[in-house]
Amino acid sequence: MTSISTVDIAKISLEIQSPSDKDYIDLAKEIKECFENIGFMYLSNHGISQDIIDNAMKASLQFFRSKDEIKKSVAKGSEYQGWVEQGREKFDQDENGVIAELEVRETYDMKNISSAGIFPDKDCPELREGLTTISTAASQLSSRLLKSISICLGRDLDFLEGVHRGMLSEGKEGAVGNATTLRSIHYPPISDELAGKPTIIR
Repeated sequence: MTSISTVDIAKISLEIQSPSDKDYIDLAKEIKECFENIGFMYLSNHGISQDIIDNAMKASLQFFRSKDEIKKSVAKGSEYQGWVEQGREKFDQDENGVIAELEVRETYDMKNISSAGIFPDKDCPELREGLTTISTAASQLSSRLLKSISICLGRDLDFLEGVHRGMLSEGKEGAVGNATTLRSIHYPPISDELAGKPTIIR
């Protein structure tokens, strides 16, 4: 295997009410091969509707196109939720250890989808609905994928799901501490002037 494979997960998709143990076991064989040989995989037929994806993308773009003062009103703080402005994070470096001067991107990080979660409800109410809907679906799908990955590791079906319990439960009754975060990322265009600088990336 020399390229990232696409794995059809229709058998455990969100369109299936209750996948069988055999469905998870069969899928585990494909997932294990991808992770052992490449480390990544594409997913197809996951069951998250295109409408949910489109609404999240549309709401995110609407927020990112807002004025900076609006975005700053929900800047990410100690609660680890909110807007991360361009230049606040620098993760990338090249093979020689040269760290990027600027990473041209901004994000909205979200880990609390309860009514107490920080969102720009006054200026961009669509963002809460768009991101909470897609994150809820993604969390449900993740729980199913974790079952197959548990089998890949030679563990019981529910092993990893138990380790990752509490995804998106913050702010809710009976919440379990969990750092799972959905990050909506916006990569604005890079000007020709910036594009010529090797320390400016996206």
